[in-house]
Amino acid sequence: MAVNAAGGLFLVPLIISRVGMDGFGVWVLIAQVLSYVTVLNNGLMLAVNRLTAYHRGDTPQVNRFVSASFSVLLSAGVLVVGLSVAFSSLLVRVFPSIPAELAGDARAVCVLVACTLCLTMVGSTFGGVLRGYQRYVHFNVVASLGVVLRVTLTMVALGMAQSIVAVQAAALAAALVTSALMLIVARRLVRGLSIVPFSTDRSALSELLAHTRHSAARTGSTLILYSTMTLLVGRWGSVSDVAAFSIASRIPHYLRTFLTGAQSVFLPAITTLYAKRKLAELKSLVGTGTRVSIALTIFSSLLLFVYAESILSFWLKGNVTAGTVLVLRVLILAVVPGGAFDIWMSALVGLGILRGLTWASVATTVCSIGLAVVLLSVGDLPVAMAPAVALAAGLWAKSGFWLPAYALRKLGMRFAVYMRTCILPAIAAGIASALILFPLSRVSFAPGLPGFALKFAVSAAILAVLFGVVVLWRDRGSLLSWLVKR
Repeated sequence: MAVNAAGGLFLVPLIISRVGMDGFGVWVLIAQVLSYVTVLNNGLMLAVNRLTAYHRGDTPQVNRFVSASFSVLLSAGVLVVGLSVAFSSLLVRVFPSIPAELAGDARAVCVLVACTLCLTMVGSTFGGVLRGYQRYVHFNVVASLGVVLRVTLTMVALGMAQSIVAVQAAALAAALVTSALMLIVARRLVRGLSIVPFSTDRSALSELLAHTRHSAARTGSTLILYSTMTLLVGRWGSVSDVAAFSIASRIPHYLRTFLTGAQSVFLPAITTLYAKRKLAELKSLVGTGTRVSIALTIFSSLLLFVYAESILSFWLKGNVTAGTVLVLRVLILAVVPGGAFDIWMSALVGLGILRGLTWASVATTVCSIGLAVVLLSVGDLPVAMAPAVALAAGLWAKSGFWLPAYALRKLGMRFAVYMRTCILPAIAAGIASALILFPLSRVSFAPGLPGFALKFAVSAAILAVLFGVVVLWRDRGSLLSWLVKR
C-alpha cells in the first residue's frame, strides 16, 4: 500500500510536467470511463481469496474456483477491449471537452487502457490465490515490483515521447509483467495449481458468484461513485477541471486506503469473538477500534486539511490553484466519516450482517450521483467542486450518521455510552487540536521544504500527544498488549 501510494504521488507531477494539465485530464477521463469493469474484478478476487482459504490443501477444489474466476475475468477483459475499440471512435462526441489536438492520442489510449485492465484482471486471480494461502509477503513483493516497474517504464517512455500514449504504454507493459509474475509465484508456491481456460464448471462458477455478490456491491458502489463523479466533471466541464478534480482526489484516496487498512486489523478478532459468542468482549473490542479509528482519522485529516495548500504546492512544484486546494479540503472532509466510523462495517461483516450494508452502499452511490447532477445543473458551484460537495454529503449521511446508529442497534449497544466513551473525547481533542494547529500553521520555522517539514512534524507530534491522552488513554493497556503480540 505504501509503495503504491508513493508511486502514484511520484507519477502525477511527472506526467503533468510532460503532457500538461489537459493531457493529464484526458488520460484520467479515459481511465475512469473504463474502470467500471473492475467492480467485477474486485469482487471475484475477494471471492477467490475466501474460497481458496476455505479449501486450502484441497488443490482440485482450488483449481475449480481459480479456473472459473480466470475464465470470467479473461472473457470480461476481452469484451472490454472489443468495446473500447468501438467506443474510441465516439470518445470526442461523448466528451466534447477533449481538445482536438489530443483526440488521436485519446482514441489510442482508450484501447491501451482496456488492454491494461484485461491483463490486470487476469493477474488478480493469481493474487487472490496467494492471499488465500496467506502468502501476503509474496503478494506484496510482486505488487510492489509492479509499481516500481511502472514508475521506471513511465520515466523512460516520457523521455522518448511526451504523450499520454507513452504513459499508458508503460502501464500496459508493467501490467503484463506483474500478471506474469503473479502466475509464476502462485504456481511455485501452490503445488498442483493449474488453470483450465474457459472453464464450464457451472457449480464452481455459481458458488464463486454467490460469494462475489455482496462484496462486489459494497466495494463496487464506492468505485462507481468516484468514477462517475470524475466523468460528470468531464461532461460538464473541461479536461483541466478533470485534472484538478483528480489531483485533489489523490491524497484523500490514499488517506482513505490507509484508514480502511487500519480498521481491517480488527476484523479477524471480531469474527473469532462472535464465533465463540463472547459478546461482551466483542463490544469492548469494537469500542476500542472505534476510538482508534476516530483518533487516527481526525489526527490525519486535520493535518492534511490545515496544510493542504502547502502540501499541494510542494507536491506539484507550485502548479496549484486556489480552487484545487478548496476541492482537496472538501474531499478530505468526505473521508472523515468513513475513516472514523466504517469500523462498524467491519464489525457487521464479521457478524455476517451484509444485506443492510449492501443496500446502504448502493443507495449512497445513487443519491450522491443524483445530488452531483443537480448541483452541476444549477451551476452555482464550480464544476470540480459540485461532485466533491455531493460526495461529502452522501458519505456523511451514510457512514457518519446511519452506519453507527444501525450498528449500535444490531449489536445492542447504548447510544449514550457510545457518545460518552467514543465521540465526546474525540470532539474535545479535535477542537483543542484545531485551536493549536491553525495559529501554528501561520508560523514560519524556516524557508522552503525543510521549514515546512519541521513545522509539519511538530504539529503531528502535538496532535499525537493530545489524541493519545484525551481519546486513547483508557485503551493504553490493551493497545500496548496488542502491539507486543504483533
